[in-house]
Amino acid sequence: KGVYGPPVGKKCIVFIDDLNMPTKEVYGAQPPIEILRQYLDHNGWYDNKEKTFRTIIDMMYVCAMGPPGGGRTFITPRFLRWFNVISVTEFDNEAMTGIFESIIKFEFDKRAVSQTIKGLKDAVIKSTMDVYDSALEKLLPTPMKSHYLFNLRDFGRVIFGFLMADTSKLTNSEQVARLWVHEILRVYYDRLNDDADREWLIQYIREVLKKNWSLDLNKMMEHLMTEADEGVVGIPQMRRLIFTDFCGPDGKGGYAEVPDPQKAIEVCNTFLDDY
Repeated sequence: KGVYGPPVGKKCIVFIDDLNMPTKEVYGAQPPIEILRQYLDHNGWYDNKEKTFRTIIDMMYVCAMGPPGGGRTFITPRFLRWFNVISVTEFDNEAMTGIFESIIKFEFDKRAVSQTIKGLKDAVIKSTMDVYDSALEKLLPTPMKSHYLFNLRDFGRVIFGFLMADTSKLTNSEQVARLWVHEILRVYYDRLNDDADREWLIQYIREVLKKNWSLDLNKMMEHLMTEADEGVVGIPQMRRLIFTDFCGPDGKGGYAEVPDPQKAIEVCNTFLDDY
C-alpha cells in the first residue's frame, strides 16, 4: 500500500523539456525544480489530503535544457547530481550550410529545375542562415515569451517548407523569394506574440532580400497591395502572402502561391459549408 508505479516489469520514462526555464523566486529557488528534486531525493511525494507519503517506483527522468541566458537560468547542483549530463555542441554555420545545400541540390536535380532557379540556391541558404542567427540573438526567450526557442529544426522547417512547392514551375527570382519569405513567416513570424517583434522581423526580411537577392520587398509584394497601403509592406500586407495546396481545382493542387487572398477565404468558407 502507498507504492505506485508502472506495470510490473516496465519502466516509465518522463521527459521534461526546457528544464531551466522556471523563474527563480526571491531566495533563488525554483519551485518546479524543488518538486522534482523531492522525488529524486525521496522517491515520491506527499499526498496533501491524507498527509501520507506516496512512494513511486520504476521511474526515469530525462530532461533537456539550453545554455543559461535569455530567460534560462542555472540549475542547482543538488538537482543536477542525480543526472548524467550530456552536452551537445551546436553545428556551426559552415556545417549547416553544407547539410542544407546538399538537400536543396538533390531536390533541384531530381525535379529538373531551370539553371536560373538553381542559381538562387545559395541565396535561399544564406538568407535562412541570416534570419536564424538574428533570431537567436534578438528573439530571446523570457517568462512571457518562453516559446521563443529556435534551433536547427527551425532552419530545417524553412528549407523543407520551401521544397514543398513545385520549384520546377518557378520562373523568376521574385517568385522564389516570395516562397522563401512565406516559409520564414510560417516558422518564425507565426511564433511571435508581440507587434514590435513582428515589425522587427519584417524589417530584417527587407534587409536580407536587398542584401542577398537584390530585391525590394515592397516591389515584389505590390500585386498583393491596395491603394490604401501606399506601397509599403507591413504586418497587414504580409498576412496576404499565402502559399497553400488546397486552392487548386476541386480543392486540390500543388503547394503554390495564392495571388488573390480572397480566393483562399472563399475556398475555406466552401470547405466549412461542406463540413
